[in-house]
Amino acid sequence: MKTTLIGRGAIITATLVALAGPAFAQIRVLDQQVVTRILPELREVDFEDLPLFSGPHLPGETQGLPSPLTVGGITLQDPRGFFRPAVCTSPTCQPDPDNTNGVNIELFLDAGGSISFPQTLRVVVLDIQGMGDDPFTLVVTDGSGEREIVTGQGVLYGVALIGLASPAGISSVAVQSVGGSRGPLVLARVLFAETVPNNCPEARVLSDRTLSPAPTNIVEIANCKGRTCLHLDGSMSSDADGDPLNYRWLVDDTPFESLSGAVTTICLETGRHEITLTVDDGLCLAGAALGIEVITPRQAVERLIEKVIDSDLSRRHQRSLIVTLKAAANSFARGNFNAGRWQLSAFIHQVRAQVLGKDADLANDLVVTAQEIIRQVDCGKKGPSGSKIHAPPAK
Repeated sequence: MKTTLIGRGAIITATLVALAGPAFAQIRVLDQQVVTRILPELREVDFEDLPLFSGPHLPGETQGLPSPLTVGGITLQDPRGFFRPAVCTSPTCQPDPDNTNGVNIELFLDAGGSISFPQTLRVVVLDIQGMGDDPFTLVVTDGSGEREIVTGQGVLYGVALIGLASPAGISSVAVQSVGGSRGPLVLARVLFAETVPNNCPEARVLSDRTLSPAPTNIVEIANCKGRTCLHLDGSMSSDADGDPLNYRWLVDDTPFESLSGAVTTICLETGRHEITLTVDDGLCLAGAALGIEVITPRQAVERLIEKVIDSDLSRRHQRSLIVTLKAAANSFARGNFNAGRWQLSAFIHQVRAQVLGKDADLANDLVVTAQEIIRQVDCGKKGPSGSKIHAPPAK
């Protein structure tokens, strides 16, 4: 859909483009709300379920368990060459309902240890308990070979659920370091799934311009500094599952870290640009793009001249109006914005005197456009104010 945006700053021709749906370009850490929603859909490796263990006393509790260790379809490795399992009975761990003794059996994974999967998994969740509020750093690798550093922190007297997702699938998670007490990463469960039920979000962008459903004949204007600033609002984007959304803005395919959140302001130089908003819930991405052209004040006046030429006015009246508009265009080209504004003011008076009685709709169109040019090139210099020049009423 192509539309013209009307308002402060520039002539903006916008094309709304729907982007591809179920994909995003990097490994993501899932929001806790998303993790909680999808948790019942995930398979789990819960160390209580393994025949390796029985009750609170573990066969490998003293001598350790061999590394690598394959359980429930995943392979764990520890740099020590063995694993230290533990029975957690303190308030820092939640009793596992699968253990009749009401305790929680866990594995210690030291720095340098890893968890790998026989096939890439869309979602992996690590259930971390019993390590207090120590910080930790993970290295996550997906099926494409992309690696991402993920930092997290344990929860004192609680559970830390670290959800990871990638469209290429998660292939492994390695422990880079554990801070605080420098103890190991303490795993209570590993949960995963090849696919999860999820509705993709819908991206929507509004601006401080008025969006019309079809192109209009209104000419928009750049300011005297050769650029325009747009206030963009993506807060109307939505997610059917109610998942929190992450917002990312790109200008001409270049991401700007400073442009984050649902609402932002973007300043553009003259020329053609494309602004893209992407929204994702961690599992699926959607986007919308605005193709933008920012033109100079001189170009805006030249488009106004085209309106006059295309009108049904007599050649005599057209020539009279065009002479004034060309003078304004030349003033803007020389950087004399004050003179250009005065010449546009004279043009407005000409339209009132020569056009209003013949074609009220055309007169309104010409005056409103000229007013907008005057207002846009008002850079604090003395001259006519566009806000004080009122368009003649339509008849």
